[in-house]
Amino acid sequence: YFSATVTGPEENREDGEITLTWKVDEGPPAILKAVGFIGLPDDPVITRRRLVRISKLDVGEPYSSVTYAEAKKRVAAALVESGYAHATLRGDVEVDRIKAQAKVLFYIEPGPAVRLVGMKVVGLVNTPTSAIENRKTWKRGDRYDPDLLEKMRASLYKTGLFGGTRMQFVETSTPSAEEKVLVDVVEAERNELQVGVGGGRDNQGFNVHSRFIYSRRSFPFRLATTRFELQPQFVVVGA
Repeated sequence: YFSATVTGPEENREDGEITLTWKVDEGPPAILKAVGFIGLPDDPVITRRRLVRISKLDVGEPYSSVTYAEAKKRVAAALVESGYAHATLRGDVEVDRIKAQAKVLFYIEPGPAVRLVGMKVVGLVNTPTSAIENRKTWKRGDRYDPDLLEKMRASLYKTGLFGGTRMQFVETSTPSAEEKVLVDVVEAERNELQVGVGGGRDNQGFNVHSRFIYSRRSFPFRLATTRFELQPQFVVVGA
């Protein structure tokens, strides 16, 4: 509501108290007249039509600052997901208060469309590099897609060999159209003991159950994990 007006205050005195009242006239809601993208690269992967759809900004509907903020986040994410990992985005809203209309403009500095050309692995101690390389979800020259990295991260986590994984581009002085991925891992503890204890009581007695799991990673082979599990249970039956 860009045409809202406020009048007042009106003063009301009663029983030694003073009440001040302001009246707000919201006026007509501003209608979204247009959505524009300035600086959009000439690329069939990321077209204006696609960004309009992703933004979920509906021309002809009332303008909302909340909807605009959410749309900006979606547009920025779409640029990155389309391979423009170094893209920057700035938004602006032009308002015609007389006509109660709003126009949203997104100013894009896309940078280069990034291709993945290699990988650097750090943090390994007991695990061979092949455990990382064999789970790489892209090949040299593939267009950058954050979903590829996320799938690789999930694959590494499922091995049980790593307690943490961080992925980013290898730092360079300037953004490049060809980037190497830095895979920084933290190996899980080679020895791990998990203990769980519970209990319950019913009309027949009382029971205590427990669970012990011992895991030995990189045993008997470097990529193997051996687990031993014990589940003792004690039951006390009432007389």
